[in-house]
Amino acid sequence: MDFPFIGGRIKTDLLTQNITRHLNLKLNVRETSSTKKAWENVKENIDSGIPVGIKLDCYHLDYFTNKFHFAGHYAAMYGYDENNVYLADTIQQGGLVKASLKNFELARNEKGPMSSKNLSYTIKASNKKYDLKKEIMQAIGNNANNYLNPPIQNISYKGILKTSKEIIKWFKRSKDVERDFKTTAMLMEKAGTGGALFRNLYRDFLKESYQKTKVEEIKESYEMFV
Repeated sequence: MDFPFIGGRIKTDLLTQNITRHLNLKLNVRETSSTKKAWENVKENIDSGIPVGIKLDCYHLDYFTNKFHFAGHYAAMYGYDENNVYLADTIQQGGLVKASLKNFELARNEKGPMSSKNLSYTIKASNKKYDLKKEIMQAIGNNANNYLNPPIQNISYKGILKTSKEIIKWFKRSKDVERDFKTTAMLMEKAGTGGALFRNLYRDFLKESYQKTKVEEIKESYEMFV
């Protein structure tokens, strides 16, 4: 990447893996270096009425007005025709949107940081039951533990501290200071589901978790997080 990237979530792909594991859902992930096979993987599910999760580089998507490379973007595909694919993306990206078949292929097959080999996935229900309150508490506990015990200096609170020191050097590294820092600021404010680099998503998760569990500590965490 031409300029350092500031992220706000766990490693791409793990969020889906975590939620399907906690809720006993069946996750079927497919990857291939063949664009033809990648399309077949998606088409067979769509033709069967099954929506498909797609990993993309948002740079190539027709409906993205701010063009930047980020190969860890996700959207759900629910249809296609001879010219376009039809996707469900975040509200800030337009909700129900479309992209040309060519740009869709480019977005899936892009190389670089956080990219995969034309990754797609489907989720199906299983007959296994789960205790929602227990799973919520475990998920929050796991997240807190991972945040407080980062394996490297680039993530969680250690990453914030490192960024506060390193960002001063970025002025010299940048080839276009205005463009690069405006893009970074825009991403910090608007990127991530709900904006704020996924902080708004986690804020809403804590709020809904309290509504489901009535655990006062979660309510307190939500209020502090806001």
